[in-house]
Amino acid sequence: MQVKSKPGVNRLTETGPEGKFLESPITQALLLPKQTEEFINGLLLMTNNSEVIIWPESARSVALQEAHVLYIYNVLVPVEIWKLNLPEKIECVVGKRLGERVHSQGRVLADRSVLYKYINPNLVVAVTHSQDPLHKNTVGVILLDTVSGDILLSLVHKRATLPIHVVHSENWIVYSYFNDKSRRTEIVTLDLYEGKVQKNTTAFSSLDPPVSPLVERQAYIFPHIITSMKETITEKGITSKHVLVGLSTGSVMEVPWAVLDPRRSINPTAEMRDEGVLPYMPELVLPLESIITYNHTLASIKDIHTSAATLESTSLVFVHGLDIFYTRVAPSKTFDVLKDDFEYWLITAVLSGLILAAFITKRLASRKALKLAWK
Repeated sequence: MQVKSKPGVNRLTETGPEGKFLESPITQALLLPKQTEEFINGLLLMTNNSEVIIWPESARSVALQEAHVLYIYNVLVPVEIWKLNLPEKIECVVGKRLGERVHSQGRVLADRSVLYKYINPNLVVAVTHSQDPLHKNTVGVILLDTVSGDILLSLVHKRATLPIHVVHSENWIVYSYFNDKSRRTEIVTLDLYEGKVQKNTTAFSSLDPPVSPLVERQAYIFPHIITSMKETITEKGITSKHVLVGLSTGSVMEVPWAVLDPRRSINPTAEMRDEGVLPYMPELVLPLESIITYNHTLASIKDIHTSAATLESTSLVFVHGLDIFYTRVAPSKTFDVLKDDFEYWLITAVLSGLILAAFITKRLASRKALKLAWK
């Protein structure tokens, strides 16, 4: 196996890319968090014989500085922290988006108390799929802390099969699967909270037991076949998040989080209605206005990518498959953009009048002060 530093030719020296041959195949690859003096993010490679290689060599000093964060000693030998053996086949492991910002740390309830979000950057969602003679297909969902190896939650869906799509953001998780028994697509939402008392993250003790989050969950029936899912993202995380769902019909639908809220109840209390929680309905019925691809049909949607824009209210969306589609969405409306019918001339006239009045008042005040000085 060969590792190359650059894919092209150096235009200054007219030389090809340098490479390094490895005797063993690579099992894991990690991008170093800091750049070298040449502004290069090095690669940390681990082979199947537990050998750690830094590429390029100029990034070795950065790797040694970050060794305590990467759980690697200065001799670059990997140390196994924990191990989890799952008999089922792992379909996907989904973590949170790198650099995601969470603006609100809690959810304000109707009684003015705060339900603090469980925001763990090391939390991942592992989805497994297995077959057995009794239930045929089974889907398992595991919430796993990748630092300690603790399993925070484990769910099993019987008579469920592929395709499986997962969205993991902030303190909530949305995933979908196909129900073999009912022949329909189902969506499950999870909300994780610390409770009404926020944990002190500045004080840590290894003797403290791991925090078990409070989990709210709910399931819904989705009337379409899902091909991909992605959440919207903004620069500061102030704007509400929506879930973008790619459909087999070639459309992309924008689903508000209020519709997927796991706290929805069949008989909501007055406090829940004050919070804006909708009554629970098993089937998600969304209007045609929620389709962001308009009258375009995208063939074989493979994936959806979202990115933050300069405006906080806007999230950029790129959909690709056999076709490509690009648009922008505003989950909380364009609160930071002036409307097209904004009265520019009126504001200009008012400001001009204020400036003129201030200038005249200043001249009159100075003239009055001069007259008083001569008396």
